[in-house]
Amino acid sequence: MRCGIKPSLERSRPANGDVMSTAAWRRLLLALCAFALLQLGVCAWLQGARFAVLPGFDVPFFGTAPNANSVQMSPTRTPQVFMLTFPPSSPLAAQGVRSGDLLDLRNASPGERYRWWTKFWWAGEQVRADILHGHAPKRVTLTAQWVPLDWYGAVANVGICWMLLFATLLAWRRPDDPEARTLALLLILINLGLNFQPQNWISPWPALDATLSSLSAPVSSAGLVLFATYAMLFARPPSAWRRALVWTAYAAAIVNAVFELALPGAIAFALPGAALLSNALFEGTFSPLPFVFPAVCVLATIPATHGAERARITWASIPLLPLYIIAWIPSPALSGAAAVWILYTYNIILFLAPLGLTYSLLSCRLLDIGFALNRAAVFAVTSLLLAGLFAALQWLANTLVASLVRVHNITVDMTIVVIVYFVARSSRTAVERVITRVFFAARDRRLQALRELERAVDDVSDPDALALFVVEYLRTRVEIAAAVYLQAADGWLRPAAGGAPETAPISPDHVALVLLRSARVPTDAPEWSDLGTAFPMLVRGRLRGIVFCRAPNDGAFAPDETHALERLANRMASDREDLLAESLRAELDDLRVQMFELRATGNG
Repeated sequence: MRCGIKPSLERSRPANGDVMSTAAWRRLLLALCAFALLQLGVCAWLQGARFAVLPGFDVPFFGTAPNANSVQMSPTRTPQVFMLTFPPSSPLAAQGVRSGDLLDLRNASPGERYRWWTKFWWAGEQVRADILHGHAPKRVTLTAQWVPLDWYGAVANVGICWMLLFATLLAWRRPDDPEARTLALLLILINLGLNFQPQNWISPWPALDATLSSLSAPVSSAGLVLFATYAMLFARPPSAWRRALVWTAYAAAIVNAVFELALPGAIAFALPGAALLSNALFEGTFSPLPFVFPAVCVLATIPATHGAERARITWASIPLLPLYIIAWIPSPALSGAAAVWILYTYNIILFLAPLGLTYSLLSCRLLDIGFALNRAAVFAVTSLLLAGLFAALQWLANTLVASLVRVHNITVDMTIVVIVYFVARSSRTAVERVITRVFFAARDRRLQALRELERAVDDVSDPDALALFVVEYLRTRVEIAAAVYLQAADGWLRPAAGGAPETAPISPDHVALVLLRSARVPTDAPEWSDLGTAFPMLVRGRLRGIVFCRAPNDGAFAPDETHALERLANRMASDREDLLAESLRAELDDLRVQMFELRATGNG
């Protein structure tokens, strides 16, 4: 990808405020992902096989350092006439063209003007150029030469594919969540628009290329401004100045879309404003617009969020913000090494962005996609690494054997394949262990500690000490702030351990408590936001108390952690019930003994 900065629960019905149902969102997003992946595959083939430039011309999108033989096109006072300057060693000199001659595009077709503007040609295409040599016109025929895809283009392609697969994952697992589907749509639309830009798409028909380039502008602008929409999903209701920022971002995206939509047509048809629209200063003013304001919206939203919200928007923004910030630099205004390094940086960031999103998703719980899927992701990554290891070892072994024996033998090749297969297979456990340690080490430690605590509560002998033991264990071993509320004889829930000393008891008719008693599942009630997630303590379906838990760093619990804490709360309730029953039985036994002794004394 030659990426220059220039050119949950299913619902059958929509929820309140939603225009589409969850199933409709999933179908739409998955269809867009499939089309974008197909488009990317076609673009990758075009970039590797069909992109070409004219001899002696240097294209800044390729990121190569300006060379001494490159041809420079400078506009003149006459529209569609350009001065060509180049050293005598340039390939154009062999065609009889001299530095200072004029390239006349006034009689060129719209498709040819578009090609001269992009400087990209179909490989092997014959290009006729009208040259004004003094006062004598001259026609020169040039053959476009294929240019291979550079390393940074391949890196960007891998990153974009990864980004689209990430969007597919969000579309598949969380189409019900507005944050997830907005983020997925953002990634899809940005890449749909990017892949049709002239540095990434070419065909034998320049009219088709110009049309697709124009139509890609509104698509990419819509994708970019969705970053501001994503920010509006947090810290609601938004303040007036945040709403003003978002509307400014929408307006800037519309202005840029109109500019990019008109530019290819104005160039191709030599419209009066073409020279102004293609001016580097003018273009550098409009190109950064859809990048600046969405990033400002996100940066302004983060300080307004708290707890789990801040964790989600921060971890989602960290990988994407560099893509927006580096685009603030108007690339048409750059030249030489600065343009080269900006191009390198942008393409590398395209690879690092999905890597950061994947880390945020799996390790930092950006979105709740399920622990089983996380394990599936580990399995997939392990398989990809082992496949690469297998291919590398096989190639290395074949090369080494061929250099030693100077002959290729099918028996030797098959032996190498079998040996390498067993080596890669034996290393699978080690590779999976390393990947698991990178992504899930902290989570595995917390889960192990929660399982140990679940077993340990059975050994507590005092029902009054049970809550204190659990709260202290969670605080010191699992880094979870907890508070336990137990039901009293009057039905009120009073704090037994943890929480603030001034915490008031909870009425049996409290709205959140009634809902929790009815749902019997962990709940994040707004009324208890300062305490954390409420885990009901149930005994035979009846509520006996609540264990409030707040995740480390005010984040959110993963599904496996939620299940472990839910089991812990129920185990506490049943163990406390057993301890109270044993205590009651002991008291009854003492009463029987005392009554027997009183009777014996009375009879005596």
